[in-house]
Amino acid sequence: REVTRPHFAAKKLTAFEAVEDGEYRFIPLRAKHDPSLECLFYLVEDKRENKRVLYIHDTENDIDDSLDFISGIRCDMVSFDCTMARGFVKKGERHMGIQNDILVRDRLIKNGVIDSQTRLVCSHICHHKGFYDDLARDFAKEGFELAYDGMIIEL
Repeated sequence: REVTRPHFAAKKLTAFEAVEDGEYRFIPLRAKHDPSLECLFYLVEDKRENKRVLYIHDTENDIDDSLDFISGIRCDMVSFDCTMARGFVKKGERHMGIQNDILVRDRLIKNGVIDSQTRLVCSHICHHKGFYDDLARDFAKEGFELAYDGMIIEL
């Protein structure tokens, strides 16, 4: 179903059905966030530059069907949900912490989605989970960069 207004057009996306818009290709992937809704996260490809970003937010780490679907599609950057910062988020809690991100990262390495050149960035962090410098240092030990307001990443 498509909704059109003077300045935009909205279209409902479905998991695993790629959509193209000009120079970009979007692959919606199934997230585990709100069980009453079909929640999605995205693989975005810039077709001109042949660059890909995987945006894994608002989900728990039990997303095997989505990770299997993108197996072998190498990404230049992955942005991870890290709402709970240093914590491990149990199944059903709809977000992730660094320990969950490590599990997803390892799965993406195994699937050929990320390699040593892929930038791994943690974002979506709850504001009362620690100071930036402390978190950034801890996350860097695991190979993750910590996002900050205004951060620009060039691939």
